[in-house]
Amino acid sequence: MVRRNSAPWTKALCALNVAIYYSVQCPALFSEETVVSPGWATALGQQLFGRWCPCVGPTPFYAMFALSGSALKTGHYWKLLTATFLHGSMSHVHGNMSALSNFGHTLEPSVGTARFLLIYACSGLVASMLSVHFLPLDKIGLGASGAVYGVVRLVPSLRTRTRPTGARSPLRFV
Repeated sequence: MVRRNSAPWTKALCALNVAIYYSVQCPALFSEETVVSPGWATALGQQLFGRWCPCVGPTPFYAMFALSGSALKTGHYWKLLTATFLHGSMSHVHGNMSALSNFGHTLEPSVGTARFLLIYACSGLVASMLSVHFLPLDKIGLGASGAVYGVVRLVPSLRTRTRPTGARSPLRFV
């Protein structure tokens, strides 16, 4: 049985992705005007249902951190990793973080924190490289889907009962 607190980086990655999404999409949520204005609770409630701060397209933040083929041609290689922390919509971040939370709580305690972070980061980088390969140069790519997919795909390999006695774990080289 997995203890509830045995996956600290899964929780941290989920919290970081959600915090980045809300700070980029809805900067008004973090301003003093939102807290002081009389209708802030209504505005916050509307935000939770996605009507207050819709994604209005590329912002300067996205231009600085989102992935595109043209940006990589100019040497902005950090975008291979930073794009995995950006999301385009509330349903996008919710779907990714739901999957990460569900599968990460299984994988992280089983392989250890360092391996979990390595799996997550490598999956995200490989997915970003594939995304750049298939995206047109003028389009941006973002999201943690590739990193989450790497976590999701490794969870079934943890079933030790179905492996013959003496078989090696598929995670031994990671």
